[in-house]
Amino acid sequence: MNPNDHRPMYQRIANSIRAAILAGDLAPGEKLPSMQQLSEQFRAARMTVAQAITTLKQEGFVYAVSGSGVYVSASGNAPSSPEAPDTGGLADVSRYIYELGTLKKGPRAGWSIPGVPIPETIGSHIFRTAVIGLILATLEGGDVGRTVTLCVLHDNHESRIGDIASVARPYIRTTGPQVVVQHQTEHMPAALRATIREAVQQFEAQETPEAVLARDADKLEAIVQGREYEREGYNTTEWQASAIASLKTASAKQLAQTLVETDPQDWWQAFVRSYNELTAIGRREAGSGE
Repeated sequence: MNPNDHRPMYQRIANSIRAAILAGDLAPGEKLPSMQQLSEQFRAARMTVAQAITTLKQEGFVYAVSGSGVYVSASGNAPSSPEAPDTGGLADVSRYIYELGTLKKGPRAGWSIPGVPIPETIGSHIFRTAVIGLILATLEGGDVGRTVTLCVLHDNHESRIGDIASVARPYIRTTGPQVVVQHQTEHMPAALRATIREAVQQFEAQETPEAVLARDADKLEAIVQGREYEREGYNTTEWQASAIASLKTASAKQLAQTLVETDPQDWWQAFVRSYNELTAIGRREAGSGE
């Protein structure tokens, strides 16, 4: 791989394998090394390698045989004309979309502990987490699209198991996110099923820069929400401190410090000041006849 290529690792791995196919080093019908072998060869996590293989599958360079492995496509190249999209399972896709609507209503359970009577919803948490993920990925030079995707999908399993407060988790045995997602996507079109499942697996594994950024975005959103509740009179100091302590990236730590120092309503006050200044200028100009 090109050492000067600073794109995400999975893209670099996909580029390397694709180049080998196009150069004829990997012949049509030839089986690729196993995930473990590729992981060792590229010195990357298995999840990162799996993401690279998914990219090559979607491009048509390789295909998978269940229980056997991954092979170079018969043409040894991407298909000249795209195949008809896999539309089977769109009914399940529709059900999934409606199911996620419940996240707009489901409360974030942990905020009931400091006494918040009507906590934010899971859906609103996911939205702002995605925006923060976009910000962090840009600041850290990560894959923005991938980070945002992980943020958008990281809590979708809670449509079935709900949000469980940290104090309740030692007493409740629940199905993990990946099992829920397996059921949610079971009959979806193959490419979509792979996209959702692999994103959730990547987030849970925390082995890629984008997964770490998405987790930091999740924690930063908790800090932001905690600050807003604090301004309303609820004691969220411990929640904020716990989230700050778990941050991994330099940009997230710096942003957390700024968030703590910024009044949640300062954006509005800044708008009022600028609006008043513009209004005053307009009045002066009108009075001078300009």
